[in-house]
Amino acid sequence: MSISAVSSQLLSTISSTTSSSSSSRVPGHISVAAGVLGMSEEEVTSALKSGSSLADLAESKGISEDDLVAALVENAPDELKESGDITEITTAMVEQKGMGGPGAGGPPPPPPSSEDSTGVLGTTLTSSQQETVDTLADLLDTSSEDLLSQLRSGTSLADLLEDSDISYDQLAGVVASGLLIDTSL
Repeated sequence: MSISAVSSQLLSTISSTTSSSSSSRVPGHISVAAGVLGMSEEEVTSALKSGSSLADLAESKGISEDDLVAALVENAPDELKESGDITEITTAMVEQKGMGGPGAGGPPPPPPSSEDSTGVLGTTLTSSQQETVDTLADLLDTSSEDLLSQLRSGTSLADLLEDSDISYDQLAGVVASGLLIDTSL
């Protein structure tokens, strides 16, 4: 699995570890970073939405990137800690400008440019992708169309699972590889 793919998984999974100050949800990595940086979650989110990276914020506060990465790794969900290259993946996330991908609090990504693009964010689904979406929809007790609409609007699968009180073990039993992969690349 590429660092980019695992980084997206990291963002989604860490984002599912949330704190709530009201009805809004703040991704877990934002909460941890805010604590390390001595900033509010809102200040960190605003800076990221303005194009800064967590590394930029750490530098401006006189905190080493290594210390920030260590705190994020320490507070990551166990599934990610066991994934192997979590420090390398977390470092890439800290250095990334902006909020990240779907479910990370930013707008959904732009639509794929190719008409041949497949996947949840593409224009079509392959038959195996459609089967996986159908199975996930059944697991989440929703329709495939509603599930695709939520994912395409930027809601992360991690958020949907958490809202439905479904564990990663349950998810692992139904997810087929390639669900979110653009096969036209």
